[in-house]
Amino acid sequence: MAVQLKNVVVFVRDLAAAKVFYLERLKLPLAQESQMMMEFFPGGGYHLRGGIGRA
Repeated sequence: MAVQLKNVVVFVRDLAAAKVFYLERLKLPLAQESQMMMEFFPGGGYHLRGGIGRA
């Protein structure tokens, strides 16, 4: 049985630092952004979402 991962939600304390990490270090393309969240599209039909939360 194949297991696939479609969405991952990551809550962070510092959205600006997370943006730098995912954009510059992991080179994930930013699909959309607001004051409270970012959505990255790494390709292959999968999405990675991150937002401000109580970590």
